[in-house]
Amino acid sequence: MRTAIAVIVGFVVWTALRFGAVGALYSAFPGGFDEAGAPTTAIVSWLVLLSTLPVSIVAGWVCARIGRPRGVRAAVILTGVQIAIGAAVQSGYLDVLPWWWHALFLAQLPLGILLGAFLSEGRRGAAAGRAT
Repeated sequence: MRTAIAVIVGFVVWTALRFGAVGALYSAFPGGFDEAGAPTTAIVSWLVLLSTLPVSIVAGWVCARIGRPRGVRAAVILTGVQIAIGAAVQSGYLDVLPWWWHALFLAQLPLGILLGAFLSEGRRGAAAGRAT
């Protein structure tokens, strides 16, 4: 049950932070998005893409902290959920953004979520590694 809650909270955190980051970009670059919400300039496209990693790190960290003692397992599940949903959402933008943009976006999800999970282990994970 704790793992399921961790995954749900991690998903909600990722979504809230992502909407916040994109919302901030909407405000900072008023003409930077079209009616469908796709970036219209290279700088906005890169900023949207680059916001994925820190958002994923925070979501992975939160997920793993809540999911303790199986936090990394919860983060792995969150990674699968995020990739599945991310791929579905990205499929709506295949004609708007280049293929490499989608590939980089999807690659940042597991990288960030799992990095956040390992960072959440902190000293506890480091101490466990020394004990063996």
